[in-house]
Amino acid sequence: MVSNKNVFRVAYCPNNPNLCQNGGSCVNTPGQDPYYRCNCIPGYFDNACSSDEYCPNNDNPCQNDGSCENTPGTDPYFQCNCKPGYFYVTCSSDEYCSNNPNPCQNSGSCENTPKQDPYFRCNCESGFYDNICSSDQYCPNNGNPCQNGGSCVNMPETDPYYKCTCIPGYFNDTCSSDDYCEHNANPCLNGGRCISTHGIHPYFECDCVGGYFGDFCSDDRKYCSSNLVQCVKELDSRTNTCNKCYCFT
Repeated sequence: MVSNKNVFRVAYCPNNPNLCQNGGSCVNTPGQDPYYRCNCIPGYFDNACSSDEYCPNNDNPCQNDGSCENTPGTDPYFQCNCKPGYFYVTCSSDEYCSNNPNPCQNSGSCENTPKQDPYFRCNCESGFYDNICSSDQYCPNNGNPCQNGGSCVNMPETDPYYKCTCIPGYFNDTCSSDDYCEHNANPCLNGGRCISTHGIHPYFECDCVGGYFGDFCSDDRKYCSSNLVQCVKELDSRTNTCNKCYCFT
């Protein structure tokens, strides 16, 4: 005759009903105290399947000092609250980009920057700016490229995506020069030479040749000879030709 003690050791489960709760199944483990174990259905834990709290009933799955938080009824029944700079379900990765939706807009690419908050940077496509490539406005997202008091004007979709409006007396793409003649079409006609006057309005003067005169070298000695009533010739002593006319009013 088999003793009760030996029966329990051989077949503990059928002789001890209701050991495993919440739909768990009992499995005999003869010779291994307590002689049974519970196979719990997903979402229940402890030796009797009585708890729906993952964290206190399992080793901490969260790495790099992450904390475990129970999520009863939602597989995998826990979530990790990661320390800043760590990501993934178990906080095992320091790569932001592969573990989060791409934060970079307008086809920008995400680049990991481990240990440097915010742990990523965006490489923006041409014409887009700010830390997530969300803006097509060059001026507020870059240092002012316009020198000497010039103002930056956004030019979306037109490289270099801005233009400078210079204050009077400054020229070129960044308002860095006060040389009118170098950065403008020659205003002097009839072979006249443009000379910059650096800060003195109109910022240039014309050096006329061949008997031409006027602010733009547009008048010649024929004008003087045909308008003697209104004008007086100023002769060039070297060539005895008319350089200037002064009109009486």
